[in-house]
Amino acid sequence: MRISSTVHYASRLLVNLAQHTPAAGPVSASELADRTGISVKFIEKIIRQLRTAGMVRSVRGATGGHLLSMRPEDVTLGDVLRVVEGGVQPPNCCVGDDCEDTPCRCKTAWISAAKALEATLDQYTLADIMSTQPTANERSTKRPAARRSNPQYDRTTPGTPYAHGRSCAHQSQ
Repeated sequence: MRISSTVHYASRLLVNLAQHTPAAGPVSASELADRTGISVKFIEKIIRQLRTAGMVRSVRGATGGHLLSMRPEDVTLGDVLRVVEGGVQPPNCCVGDDCEDTPCRCKTAWISAAKALEATLDQYTLADIMSTQPTANERSTKRPAARRSNPQYDRTTPGTPYAHGRSCAHQSQ
């Protein structure tokens, strides 16, 4: 299980947009590229996904660009992961297709790790990232043990922009 650079870049773009005051107008892709060091082409690809999910609003025209369309307190890193990659996808059984262990203990361990990672990412919002970083002790006492993710970004929830009709045991709650 690895979080891709695309998720990392999407998080950076969202934090950058969250730090921008809407009164100053939208931020162009080239300005985002200057601020973040991410190529304009890759920014446009990521923004397209974030716009489809309703996290970003785009404005056309000479003074156009992008704005965060949600409050920073309402967007978690887990939401970003689910929008960009569909969540953490644990590997299949360690043995392979001929595994006769039912239920597969290896896959159960990977599913548990994936759930734990997503639950941890759901504890951090864009607002948290923008604020002064608390110590590990402060984090453990300030945050609840688990935070519900936004079902809008769950690819297994029918009727959402990212629903693909597939359902995995690790994605259902």
